[in-house]
Amino acid sequence: LEVILTDLRAKFPCLKYVLRPQYAPYLNTAGTVLLGWLIVSWISYIIWVFLAPLSVTVVAIILICPTTAKWCVKQTVPGLEAALNNFLEKLHTIFS
Repeated sequence: LEVILTDLRAKFPCLKYVLRPQYAPYLNTAGTVLLGWLIVSWISYIIWVFLAPLSVTVVAIILICPTTAKWCVKQTVPGLEAALNNFLEKLHTIFS
């Protein structure tokens, strides 16, 4: 890394104060952090791209046809409908 820094200092004299060989570990750490941030943000972007249309579709199904949503809930998790109804009743009693 120090060889690269000296080469860059020779080619770009304006960077000679930033690209000193004693700063090599700090620049290495900064590069690693930036690369990690780039990878994490790319993964979150990919997840968002795939999950956003799926969540919009689920909300549309619930709003347009609630019976289909109830059928889907019964198919996926059999006891979820009763638990959801109990939760909604508790919320209703709290707010009323």
